[in-house]
Amino acid sequence: MSRSTTYYGLTEEAEEFLKENSEFEEYSYTDRWDNVIKSKRPISEKIGECGMFDDYDLFKYKLKDGTWAEEFIQADPWASGPHVFVALKLSDGKEIGLWPESEIENV
Repeated sequence: MSRSTTYYGLTEEAEEFLKENSEFEEYSYTDRWDNVIKSKRPISEKIGECGMFDDYDLFKYKLKDGTWAEEFIQADPWASGPHVFVALKLSDGKEIGLWPESEIENV
């Protein structure tokens, strides 16, 4: 039996919050057929890692009001490796997109 990290990441609620409240930056890339694709992504900075081998990054996201929302590890119960549940914390301490305890306990 191997040990590994199971990463659950952000909830849909947290993802929706970021979609509605983040500042975005435009970027472009070239696909394998040399087409230039333009897209947008939230302005973010890496703030740490998580997982058994630091295999997942944690970020903070710049919001439209100039503050930041940071990812944090809400829970990481162990079952053949850590199961990492991530939520968001705003500058004022409010937590967004918390995982239900029932889901965490089912690990």
